[in-house]
Amino acid sequence: MTFSLPAWLRRPSRTGLLLAALLLQIGLVFRALGPLLTEPGQHLLVTGYDGLKNYFTFQAYIQQPAAAGFAWFGMMNYPFGDYIFYADNTPLLAAAVRLWSQYVHDITPYGLDIYHGLLLLGFLASTALLVLILHRLLHYWGLVLFFAIVLPWLSPQVGRLLMGHFNLSYSWVVLLGIWGLLRIYDRQQAGLPLGKTVAGLVVAFTLISFLHLYYLPLLGLLTGAFFAAWLLPKAHWRKQPRLVLAGAALSGLPLVLSVLIVRAVDRYYALRLTDPTGFNYPAWKLQVSALFQQYSYETTHFIIEPTAYVTQESQAYLGAFALFGLVALLVAWLFARPATRRWWATWGRHQSGSFYSYWV
Repeated sequence: MTFSLPAWLRRPSRTGLLLAALLLQIGLVFRALGPLLTEPGQHLLVTGYDGLKNYFTFQAYIQQPAAAGFAWFGMMNYPFGDYIFYADNTPLLAAAVRLWSQYVHDITPYGLDIYHGLLLLGFLASTALLVLILHRLLHYWGLVLFFAIVLPWLSPQVGRLLMGHFNLSYSWVVLLGIWGLLRIYDRQQAGLPLGKTVAGLVVAFTLISFLHLYYLPLLGLLTGAFFAAWLLPKAHWRKQPRLVLAGAALSGLPLVLSVLIVRAVDRYYALRLTDPTGFNYPAWKLQVSALFQQYSYETTHFIIEPTAYVTQESQAYLGAFALFGLVALLVAWLFARPATRRWWATWGRHQSGSFYSYWV
């Protein structure tokens, strides 16, 4: 007697994988952080420092009288107040909650519970984007499902939740950039128009900057580096003017638009310092040793570890998988160079392999 799984189970559709991944991720979120949702008003992720301040800023902003407007925040820079861009808040989310409270239904008593919900939705957004990315790049649906569930928890940005840097915990922001670049790559390979995709991503990146302005350089460097790796070799940029425009738009326009929006709203701009202070500390700058210092929860040690501690503000661990993978590639290149070159050439000829190679 033989058994055969139904086709939908043997080769599930992208929609089926997406639903399965989201359901499993919801289960993990409730297992790990469920009390934030099931016991409203009873828990905080952090009770001091930046975390407590971020809670206060969000709740105080949505409770402001309507006469204060949406751009101004009266609970900082006493007695003058300041604009929401400088309050270390999430202007995009906070303004949306306040708009809902003012024009639809008052939800200010549940402000921090909603804030927690928005933070946890980041796990689901990351899972959804990973399914869309990996379904295109991997052949085995089991791997797509596994990585779509696991990778959001392995992201270094998850640690921001317990540091109190809530606005920096959205790992889906970087994944959105990767998905957007993959979509542009696919459309270019198929000879399809890029205008709507690029315009949509420019708008998305600009809005994301109002979750936290730190995302602007992250997305700008990500897209700029990808287009440079794609177009600079063999002067491909000369033959692909629309890709040059797309890369320039994605890398630069969100920054320009964000600055213009802040300048148009901020009436205190002329009073602000030309040289910002409060962050230019050597211990907070990127250090090479940070790439090798594992996080506190890591159990796998790399063959090289820093002797001096790197502060959390400068942590940039590459991860054991990446580090040992690079060592394996180096060994293969040194001792089996012809085979490595053949593998690289074969991989690069595959459509997915070409997209991968630009990231390497």
